Amino acid sequence: MKLQNVKTLAALADLLNTQSAKGIDLSDLPTFGGTPPKNTSEVFSWDETHILASDWTISERCECGEAYFHCDCD
Repeated sequence: MKLQNVKTLAALADLLNTQSAKGIDLSDLPTFGGTPPKNTSEVFSWDETHILASDWTISERCECGEAYFHCDCD
């Protein structure tokens, strides 16, 4: 699969977790809707409910919209 064919966050994670990810510009990965997190450190992509972290795993976003590891909610 090529980056331009990726249509979902899960497909992007799958691509990045394979050998075919070599040569992909990580500074220009697509996003898939939702409000951008305020803190994108270690967040490479997102959709409305999930983020793609720097270890290429998908995690749910906090109700505040941030990645769980950046969340300041009580």
